[in-house]
Amino acid sequence: MSAMPGVMVLTAALLLAFACCGALGQSRGGLSEEEMEEILDAHNYYRRIVDPVATNMLKMEWDEELAYMAQFWSSTCTYMENEDRHSQSANFDYVGESFAATISYTVNYTQLIGMLWWGEKRFFNYYTASCYDEDGNANDDGNFETCGRYTQVIQ
Repeated sequence: MSAMPGVMVLTAALLLAFACCGALGQSRGGLSEEEMEEILDAHNYYRRIVDPVATNMLKMEWDEELAYMAQFWSSTCTYMENEDRHSQSANFDYVGESFAATISYTVNYTQLIGMLWWGEKRFFNYYTASCYDEDGNANDDGNFETCGRYTQVIQ
């Protein structure tokens, strides 16, 4: 297993979100090559512009194992974390997840990732490694509810 967190930590999460149950419980069934590339490019773009600048930010790569795990989980249409995801990966010690939902089959993934995940940056303090709520109160209990998806993008 990889000693570092999965380089493709979030791709599985995105596949979960975007390939999951569509409108009225219908499933679209996976992503096209173009959609995969757009998701990957968006992640790498936002990782490049992290502030403060990362000294060793790895470029994310598509991982078929994580894509399969995400597609499988999304087919269950369960909008909650897959608690077994860490033990299901043969290649990564840690597998992160983040969810999003849309009622449209035509999605601008770059815009969605920027809005939903990157938008949480405002709740994260790099220097204290803490998340804050809307009122500026620190979540001292380790709860990353307000910025957990952002931390997945930059991990």
